[in-house]
Order: sequence, then C-alpha cells, then structure tokens
Amino acid sequence: MNIDNIFGIHHKMLDEKILLAYKGDFNHGIVNALLTNAKSQMEGLGLDLATRKKLYNIMVECLENINRYAGEGTFENDLLQSFPLFLLGLSENGYYITVGNLIRGEDQERLKIQLDDVNKLNREELKEKYRDAIMVAKITEGSGAGLGIIDMAIKSEHRLEYTFNDVKDDISFFILEIKI
Repeated sequence: MNIDNIFGIHHKMLDEKILLAYKGDFNHGIVNALLTNAKSQMEGLGLDLATRKKLYNIMVECLENINRYAGEGTFENDLLQSFPLFLLGLSENGYYITVGNLIRGEDQERLKIQLDDVNKLNREELKEKYRDAIMVAKITEGSGAGLGIIDMAIKSEHRLEYTFNDVKDDISFFILEIKI
C-alpha cells in the first residue's frame, strides 16, 4: 500500500463519519481499549447520557461476541486474523455500530433465524421475548438463549441489519449493523 492510499482511507473515514474503526486480532485487551476509546469519543461528542449508555451497552455485546468467536481458534489462523471488524460511526439519522466476524455454516442458519425473529417484533414483544429468554437461560444454566440479540434490538429501536458473505468452504463473514 502506498502513502496516497492512506490519505484516501482517512478521507473516506471522514466522509463516512467513522468515529472509530478496528480490524484485526481481538482479545480482552483490545476489547477494553476499544471500549475506552469509544467512551472517550462519545464524551467528546457531547452525547446525552441515555444515548451513550445505549451505544456503550451495544458495543459491549458486539465486542464480546466477536472476541468469543475470534477466541475460539477454530478457524485457520490466516482467516481468523483477516476478518474481525468493528466500526462506530455517525449517520444522518443517528449513530451506528457495525461488526463483522467469521461464522461457520452450522451457526449461520441459527443466527439468521434469531435475527429474523427479533426483527419482526415490536418493542413490547421484544421485551416479552427477553423476559422469556431470561427464564430459558436460567433453566439451562446460562446458555444465552439469544439474550444479546434481543437486548441490542430493544436498545437500538431499529431493525438489526445483517448479511453473510461466503469466504470459503463452510465459512462466512457475518456483518451486523445496529443503528441507534
């Protein structure tokens, strides 16, 4: 990559109003650094407390999910380090968080069903689903039961946009965008 490309990337980030971007290895240290940086960015923007809390909570959930998948070590090392992605940005209608990570085909369908199910519910239905999911998680000793997805949908108050892009064999790159 030449130096002019760096300026182009920087300009694109300014145009797209990307406040924070990270691509690479994820671990607890990186997650903590990203959260600290994002918190600082949000304070610098003068966001109200409610919006900051929503953004921060959604970021925590997203970054923990990436770290969980990236930390599994079940992907080839070259793939694993090439794909995890986190973006925090500003749009005309508010803020957005975009995350991406590798996912196996066997997990893709389950995740798609969960996201589609959550996307067709209104706020009250989401809250009821969250309460039900908490009970299932307690019964099954913390399996999660999709609590994070439901919680992000409640906090976001928007559809959770997603896509799966084929990478190789039975591996896809999952991208999730949450608007706040």
